[in-house]
Amino acid sequence: MRVFLLSRAALPANSRISATGAPAPTRSSAPATGGVKKPHRYRPGTVALREIRRYQKSTELLIRKLPFQRLVREIAQDFKTDLPTLSTLTSGG
Repeated sequence: MRVFLLSRAALPANSRISATGAPAPTRSSAPATGGVKKPHRYRPGTVALREIRRYQKSTELLIRKLPFQRLVREIAQDFKTDLPTLSTLTSGG
């Protein structure tokens, strides 16, 4: 009878030899959710990159005109208080 000594790295993980010399049985893990399929989820950042490409292609306004105008007025007051109406600046022409 020949006995071969093999290192653990020489065998794949599912066919390691146990102490008795027989190959160890492979473990089959049952699904923890009870067979219910999880909904598909994209990897983090995939949807964000898709949205970036979508909005770079489009010319639609992402902020409505009046809220944007109010924001510009609020920021402009910090720099100069005697500005005339900013409707000509924010309306786009």
